[in-house]
Amino acid sequence: MVIAGIIATLYRSSRSTVNRNSIRDSIEETSVIDPVEIDELRLANSELQPEVYRTIMRDLVNRYPQGLCSYDEFLMTTRSTMAGLKGDAFTIQLGHLVDRVVIEILKKYGKNEDEPLPLSLWLTTLSLALSSSVEERMEVLFEALEIVGSGTPVTITQVEEMVSHLQDTCQLPADSQIVLTEEQYPTQKWVRGNARELVPWEGSMNEAIDLEAFRSILRTKSVCAWGECYHKKKL
Repeated sequence: MVIAGIIATLYRSSRSTVNRNSIRDSIEETSVIDPVEIDELRLANSELQPEVYRTIMRDLVNRYPQGLCSYDEFLMTTRSTMAGLKGDAFTIQLGHLVDRVVIEILKKYGKNEDEPLPLSLWLTTLSLALSSSVEERMEVLFEALEIVGSGTPVTITQVEEMVSHLQDTCQLPADSQIVLTEEQYPTQKWVRGNARELVPWEGSMNEAIDLEAFRSILRTKSVCAWGECYHKKKL
């Protein structure tokens, strides 16, 4: 009986690992852009610096104060702002990679290119091409939540929305998105978690947070934006 129990435990552990790996493989296989392509996109857009991104963000919010716009409208305004800054030649390089992500987003939400979606989602999509340090990227995404929210304090609800946007734009590692289910028998089951399941928070969803708290959440193992949880902090 002892030997049988050990064998059963080993089998359950093995099957649990297989279940988890199958979810991870599924996430990776369905991701429409991989980390190497994101790096190439950022290298190709070295002129899309944080200050340029902020200018685009301000113009978008001024034009669509309700916080919603279609992808066509987003693209039109972004191109207009970039051309106004540095001429018609200044545009998103390797834009087909961004378009590939957008097509998947539209499919997920059942929208067309001329139907509105949250401006924060499009700004997160644009961050795929942002040439910046991770610290700067976190800062401008936090500012995006502030400015789209008309300057009101950023809440955990908004942070969850941002994590959902990062998930939609393939900016979270596959491993960080896998969560346990309550189904443990005959073997443990796993699923791809949603933003509510990934963001570690037990307080009020309306609680305001600052930039440092935002950065800390993005670096947790359950979110791990851009693989930051794998990097040791410098002392």
